[in-house]
Amino acid sequence: MFTFTPLLGAQSSYSRASQSILELDGGIKILVDVGWDEKFNTLDLAELEKHIPTLSLILLTHATPAHIGALVHCCRTFPLFTQIPIYATNPVIAFGRTLLQDLYASAPLAATFLPKASVSEPGASSAGSATVSGGDTEAAGSASRILLQSPTAEEISRYFSLIQPLKYSQPHQPLPSPFSPPLNGLTLTAYNAGHTVGGTIWHIQHGLESIVYAVDWNQARESVVAGAAWFGGSGASGTEVIEQLRKPTALICSTTGGDKLAPSGGRKKRDDLLLDMIRSSLAKGGTVLIPTDTSARVLELAYALEHSWRDAANGDKEDVLQGAGLYLAGKKVTNTIRLARSMLEWMDENIVREFEAAESADVTNGQRTGGQDKSTSKGGGPFTFKHLKIIERKKRLEKLLAEPGPKVILASDTSMDWGFSKHALRQVAEGPNNLLLMTESFRKDMQTQESKPSQSSATIGSMIWQWYEERRDGVALEKGSDGEHIEQETLETAADALDDGSSSTTSEDSDPEHQGRALNFSASLAHATRSKLAVSDEDLGINILLRRKNVYDYDVRGKKGRERMFPYVAPRKKGDEYGEFIRPEDLVSDGEDADVAAESEDEVEGQSFEGPAKVVYNTQTITINARIAFIDFMGLHDKRSLEMLIPLIQPQKLILVGGMKEETSALAAECQKLLTVKLGATVSDPAFDSAAIIFTPANREVIDASVDTNAWNVKLSNTLVRRLNWQHVRSLGVVALTAQLRGPEPAEIGDVETSGKKMKQLKDEAASSAVAPELGQADTKIIDKVEVYPLLDTLPASMAAGTRSMARPLHVGDLRLADLRKLMQSAGHTAEFRGEGTLLIDKSVAVRKSGTGKIEIEATAQSSLGRPSGRGLGSFLAVKKKIYEGLAVVAGS
Repeated sequence: MFTFTPLLGAQSSYSRASQSILELDGGIKILVDVGWDEKFNTLDLAELEKHIPTLSLILLTHATPAHIGALVHCCRTFPLFTQIPIYATNPVIAFGRTLLQDLYASAPLAATFLPKASVSEPGASSAGSATVSGGDTEAAGSASRILLQSPTAEEISRYFSLIQPLKYSQPHQPLPSPFSPPLNGLTLTAYNAGHTVGGTIWHIQHGLESIVYAVDWNQARESVVAGAAWFGGSGASGTEVIEQLRKPTALICSTTGGDKLAPSGGRKKRDDLLLDMIRSSLAKGGTVLIPTDTSARVLELAYALEHSWRDAANGDKEDVLQGAGLYLAGKKVTNTIRLARSMLEWMDENIVREFEAAESADVTNGQRTGGQDKSTSKGGGPFTFKHLKIIERKKRLEKLLAEPGPKVILASDTSMDWGFSKHALRQVAEGPNNLLLMTESFRKDMQTQESKPSQSSATIGSMIWQWYEERRDGVALEKGSDGEHIEQETLETAADALDDGSSSTTSEDSDPEHQGRALNFSASLAHATRSKLAVSDEDLGINILLRRKNVYDYDVRGKKGRERMFPYVAPRKKGDEYGEFIRPEDLVSDGEDADVAAESEDEVEGQSFEGPAKVVYNTQTITINARIAFIDFMGLHDKRSLEMLIPLIQPQKLILVGGMKEETSALAAECQKLLTVKLGATVSDPAFDSAAIIFTPANREVIDASVDTNAWNVKLSNTLVRRLNWQHVRSLGVVALTAQLRGPEPAEIGDVETSGKKMKQLKDEAASSAVAPELGQADTKIIDKVEVYPLLDTLPASMAAGTRSMARPLHVGDLRLADLRKLMQSAGHTAEFRGEGTLLIDKSVAVRKSGTGKIEIEATAQSSLGRPSGRGLGSFLAVKKKIYEGLAVVAGS
């Protein structure tokens, strides 16, 4: 049995968040993804809360808000959530942690509002408020507008430490949650999905069910992210889908982009269009703002732009990129880049080659310079940025935007509802020479007249995308150098999208006292102070009393050695043979020193703020004079890849989720035709509708996608078991038998009646006693329901002679050509792959395996003779022998 229930993301016109429930035989429930959108509405999690007490395990696919955004909220709000095993790849764990740390640090609304029930009723819980109906919860939130305390970075790290990491292509049998039934041999295997580093296609094997969960994948190779592993991963050149992902009983696939074709030219054409748009704006002295995510697709953009700046520095001196700055703005981007350097093995193989080349260049340059000047000999690795500068402070971003000159800023987030992209939009929008370059599209249904959202519910990104698509103001289009139409728009938004809590800023650049070297001294001092603040409290230990402001207590219980003593740093005078070093901070004027200290103190207070907070909404109007453009950097499948791969996968059942209604319906109709043609039927054939079973469920709709098989549970008699001769095929036992089916034995029926009487007696006692209802329910679960199965027994002697099977023996199993190659090489034969899926043995025998699993052998006449050395059989007979040894021979019994 297999049922599928999409909680979020199926035919959704307002959100890309993804949550799905997979229920297997025996009550096993698997939650795939814990997505959330930029509105952070707790009503979206109400349906998920109902399933938490019955979940067996959780799987995560991508480190994006649409797939992992609500993980920390569920861990904090629902007590049982942390007891459920969670599985993901290492990059999803690492980048997901930095994503949510940036999310909660940049978007206060992600902490959600304090429920009205918690204010009016002392005993009410915040978890139960999620299940309140929509109108009541919205009214409660608008009435109180009191935010809950955001989780700290340490708390987020603790939740992510509960996730168990997995590697690609390694089967794993997970452990169930404490309140889950046994998993009965369920096996998980992760495969590369493309789209993001560490993104996963999940293969779930349980009994006869073989389920492939593939949502948001990309077959095309990119600069950083390798293509999906349908054909074997990076470097593979096969034309058939790998065995593990071929012919599943159910394929769950996303439909995002199913109605669009990728632009011709591939990745190179896309990058060239991006650079052409950037150059056209930089040539006019403008600023280019590129909203992006925090830790997923930002790696692809940062890599492409950094290497473009490197090429410009080594190329034409008149290139406009040489005089422009390149910046990456986000509160946790330093951690993201540091993690990317340690995740190279999860990226495209070209990244690994570039890293190895940079390392060898470092060694060569180090030998030439004698290792004296390591800074100049440092090579340029894939994520060792020479031109891309990191910005993690809001005030530094404001200063950068106030400075004249061309620049390119990558800022989080794509929705422009939170993060540095929201703050940068204000100043970038005013300049006519500036460019707002979007890299992700938004849902089209948000722009229809029927479902047109109010300004308070629409995100800034969706409104700008609406104007970019419709061009409703009729502004004359400006054609760029690359032929892309760019326009100007006027933006009027609600303040919840543009309010950052403080509208007053001070400019230090206009202060006449900040001149000459003193300005450099103060800047270096502020930078040193900020570097100290980047260290976590756990790393500081007892030194937190010295390094953190307003910290006076430290728990020494359970500590040893110097961790129990108050820290003391002895002042040391640094110098050389010429004397003591000059300290720049001693030369800064008193007024400037006070300003630097105040700035650092403001930043400390902003990060360590604790206590109640109330949301205040204001309305502002922004005039967008900047140009608007779009380049598709989403890294998702398109119509061509979907229509090409789904027939090659050959699923028995296809479930389409993750897209809008129009996309899903169009792809379902096309796949119906493609899968039917693959099976050999025609449109006029009566079996057309049943040839390919396709489901297009809506949110919260339960569909039954169980495998179609004639299988029943029976009980074998002891006499029959003793006569069986089992043949083992990998982890399965196979046997063919001839027997008779009888009803259950009388003793079993009596046991069932006895257990039924005991259960009824226990229920009567629980109802009549004064024990609490919870105890009564616990007692009734002690006695499980006894299953009664029909009995399979041997045939009588009079019937056995007439029904003996005279069929030829069956060869059961699935022999892989790679395994056959190893077997033949170990037996002294030469074996190598030639062409597409052909194994050539001793240069005379060719072995092929068709898509249906049929093994074909072609050989010359000489190959059937003995080997020249006189040892063993000929190549043809040796190959047949090894093939039969790899299969189980099952004969009738």
